[in-house]
Amino acid sequence: MNEGAKFCPSCGNSLVDNTGFVQQPTQPQQPTQPQQPSYAYQQPQSQQPQPLKPDNNLIWAILATIFCCLPTGIYAIVLANKVDNLYFMGQYVEAQAAADGAKKWSIISAVVAVVCWILYILFYVVIFAAAFGMS
Repeated sequence: MNEGAKFCPSCGNSLVDNTGFVQQPTQPQQPTQPQQPSYAYQQPQSQQPQPLKPDNNLIWAILATIFCCLPTGIYAIVLANKVDNLYFMGQYVEAQAAADGAKKWSIISAVVAVVCWILYILFYVVIFAAAFGMS
């Protein structure tokens, strides 16, 4: 750097103060990285790898509700809706249990519907037989 310079070669600021003395140039400051706010969401650090998201069986629960048994189908839908929320909160075991529960209650709904249809048909066969004296 030139000793008699009146301006800083890197930033262009004046090196001469009001009294006429030459000041030493300062190093330009490096921009600092902005700090992330403490309220920002941070992914929880886990020791184990994240397992695959279980199938929530929502389609089966809806079909079981529409075509089979309404009360058990609705319960299957409730369990199926819990799967994604539990999984994304990191509660993998509970998410798997909810998925298994939704599947179980969908199957129960289908079985109840089949049993009811068999009883319904059997009832009308007995009524038909009694009405026409086929016994």
